[in-house]
Amino acid sequence: MKIFLGINSDISIFEKENKISGNDLKYNNLKDSFINLIYKSIQNGIIIIAGILIFFIPSAFYIDPSFSTLFILILLYKAFNHIKRIIKILMNGAICKIDLNELKHDLKSIQGVIKVNNLYLWSLNEKNISMSCQLICSEPQNTLSLARELVKQKYNIIHTTFEVGLNDDNLKE
Repeated sequence: MKIFLGINSDISIFEKENKISGNDLKYNNLKDSFINLIYKSIQNGIIIIAGILIFFIPSAFYIDPSFSTLFILILLYKAFNHIKRIIKILMNGAICKIDLNELKHDLKSIQGVIKVNNLYLWSLNEKNISMSCQLICSEPQNTLSLARELVKQKYNIIHTTFEVGLNDDNLKE
């Protein structure tokens, strides 16, 4: 009965979270609820197997500690991956999926951009990336709108901070 109630409550949580969309925190909760459902199913399967083995082989006293150890290892594996992901987000971890050299090259290829300095990327959460950089250019206003559009369309970076400066050659004229 406990097994059924545990799985059933996880399914209810999963269904509730699935109906709510649009918020990253809720997306993470949905993902975690689904993963929790899978792990609980595996753990419940382990408990059932251990109970059946102990029932039919009473002298096999080692089964309960062995399966409990397996149960703990699965739990530690799950917790470690979850904590590692959360710490990376909380510490504004670097983004691995975007090539900084390619991004810098793309920003330099914008008409009017002469130099790209201080390019930084970090994660706000699992889906949103933040970026800041300095662009030295000849046409600040046009360059700013082109740069924002480029990083939004190609790299899906919505949170940007650009410091746009004029080229020193333009100031001498």
